[in-house]
Amino acid sequence: MIDGAAMFWTLPRARSRELLRLLVAYQVLADYLDCTSEHAANAGVTNGLQLHRALVEAIDPSLPLSDYYQFHPWRDDGGYTRALVERCRQIAPGLPSFEQAQPFAARAARLTTVLALNHEPDPNLRDACLKEWAAQHFPNVGELHWFEWAASASAWLTVLALLALAADTGWDRSVAEATYAAYLPWASLAGTMLDSYADRAEDQAASAHSYISHYANANQAVDRVGEILSKAITNVAKLPNGERHLVLISCMVAMYLSKDSTRTAENRAITRRLARAAGPLPRALIPALRAWRVVHGLQTDGSGQQQAVSADLNQSDTARATRLPPSAPLPVAAQTLAVWRDPHRYLTWCRNRYGPRFTVRTIGLPPLVFMSDADDIMAIVRAPADILHPGAGAAVITPLVGEHSFMLAEENNHLEGRRAILPAFQHTRVQAHSEMIESIVAQEVSLWPRDRPVAIHPYLRVLSLKVILRTIFGQENACLNELHSRLLRMLTITASLTLQERQLRPIPPWRRLWRGFLSERAAVHNLIDELISEEAHAPARESGLLGILLQGTASSEDYDADQMQIRDDLMSVILAGHETTASELAWAFQLLAHHPATTARLVASLESGEDSYLIATVQEVLRHRPVFLFTIPRVVNAPFEIAGGTFNPPVHLMGCIYLMQHDPAVYEDPDRFMPERFLGTEPPPELWMPWGGGRKRCPGHHLAVLEMQIVLRTVLSELDVLPAANEIETARWRSVIVTPSRGSRIVLRSRSAANYPASDASTVRPYLDLL
Repeated sequence: MIDGAAMFWTLPRARSRELLRLLVAYQVLADYLDCTSEHAANAGVTNGLQLHRALVEAIDPSLPLSDYYQFHPWRDDGGYTRALVERCRQIAPGLPSFEQAQPFAARAARLTTVLALNHEPDPNLRDACLKEWAAQHFPNVGELHWFEWAASASAWLTVLALLALAADTGWDRSVAEATYAAYLPWASLAGTMLDSYADRAEDQAASAHSYISHYANANQAVDRVGEILSKAITNVAKLPNGERHLVLISCMVAMYLSKDSTRTAENRAITRRLARAAGPLPRALIPALRAWRVVHGLQTDGSGQQQAVSADLNQSDTARATRLPPSAPLPVAAQTLAVWRDPHRYLTWCRNRYGPRFTVRTIGLPPLVFMSDADDIMAIVRAPADILHPGAGAAVITPLVGEHSFMLAEENNHLEGRRAILPAFQHTRVQAHSEMIESIVAQEVSLWPRDRPVAIHPYLRVLSLKVILRTIFGQENACLNELHSRLLRMLTITASLTLQERQLRPIPPWRRLWRGFLSERAAVHNLIDELISEEAHAPARESGLLGILLQGTASSEDYDADQMQIRDDLMSVILAGHETTASELAWAFQLLAHHPATTARLVASLESGEDSYLIATVQEVLRHRPVFLFTIPRVVNAPFEIAGGTFNPPVHLMGCIYLMQHDPAVYEDPDRFMPERFLGTEPPPELWMPWGGGRKRCPGHHLAVLEMQIVLRTVLSELDVLPAANEIETARWRSVIVTPSRGSRIVLRSRSAANYPASDASTVRPYLDLL
């Protein structure tokens, strides 16, 4: 609502900071008094009417201030109401045209006291009071029903519009009068009715007053509200400076009609009718506001929440008795945004505040229960597959890997698919690829930019994709080169919210991005099918993963089904083997650039022909910055007990790898990047899980580790790695993994001296100055 009030700041020709402060203060005051009346309705209507006098006194400095403590239901609000009123009275008289606008604004403010009647808990008494109020203030009702007059007066849009008008110069009293008539009743009534429509289900569940429910039936309500919208848009457009009023009211209409509650199956047709009645501008704004809500975490996608509520109501008394771990007292949208924008910081904050178990609630998903204790994580990954379903937790990547992917399968189907690809990633077979990897790495590193800040992650993606394609298909050829190029373009979708948020896909500009992805995916599938067919009919098969998979289908009679299964499994391996390795290397370069002493020791170790520090460095990178922050979410399929607690469907259990690997009880000084902790000792598998655990552990981790070692050895043999910023980059989501937010910007400098340069600020500063 504060955003809505601030929009009136755009009405005057000149911008005024004082006007913005006034609008926000008045909106906060109105919201606060409305909430106070609603939550203390038992204090009586008279009490509410007295308290709402503050809305009039705030813009009429001639009136004495009421004793708000006398009327406040809790007697003492800490001076909050008075402070807001005094702030408004301080600013308003200083507006250039306040004298002309004030009488009309005060008239509208006096009418908003009807808010005190709206929260009368007895519906019969409430309607009787509202009818009496309408007859008193609007004896000649004209073309509006009694409840429509009450609805129009209960919105404070008219006051806000007149205060905005007061900040401008060059108009007379007639403009204020015209503005008052345009906003009250039509624009204000439109806002109240749309608010009532969007919150209809919520109001019904809470037995709250709903203005739109006064119409005889749904058809009458839609027709009448559509008529109100049309008149509101028409009347404000006729005002002086009407184009600004038109945009503002159109945004208000689009704001309400873009809510998820207006897009349910039963409301979708109604919403379309209302949008048509409002006109072309609101219709054009609705998709943009839907996208804005998603990007800023403001969608209230009720499906997941309703599912959780319904499941909770169907649980047994014993199941309901076990509460979920604590959650931050933030709205779902705020929690979603916090996890999206800075997952490291938010998850750490939750652990520090609530302990090793806490709940995160995000838009469109059931509760996510995070567990960072090592024993809890092992219990999750070792749980029976029929109780905790990990395949469902990875469903977000279905558009990338295909519906037949072994990664999305459950129980035996998953194990069979996993067994089919494991032989290609056994340690001995992976080591045989060393020469191929070294050749690709040397070729790619020679093309990387020198002596200037560069985001290295895109270059690492090119490199890691070449490695995994050669591992799968064997020798390089023209078809494989085209597949490489198209996969890079196709997988750019992983950096977009479009992959996670289906509702973005039909909205510009995400629609174009999604269509581009679908086009590239179709081309990728055709190329892979061609490569599968060539391999299947080759006289001698390569020793790559594709050849291994084809051996398992030699006796099958359903060739098309087998080919689709193989293609989806190959897509899964390509995604996992490409994105994860590139991202871990991006973190490695960030950490090495910002820890020159560690890098110097690593270079010295490599020059002496010793690999132990390199191995320890890779292990520490994987501990300090795992790309998988948590194990694949396990969807609770049946009641699951763990350490004295019972979790029921549809909760998702998340074993938080990042927090466990940053637990001071597990690792000394866990926030330090310190490869020395792994020198001479292997990290314990139950306390070091960068590749996940259990039946979902990444099957290609041997290849990823080897690739990381070869890349670091190749780069550090000839290049200095320097920072391009003062701090290590924060994490950014890319599909289901996290990467450095700016692409891991570093500076690569050819090393001319025999020894690695000391950690001297003078050697780093010139590159920081380039930013």
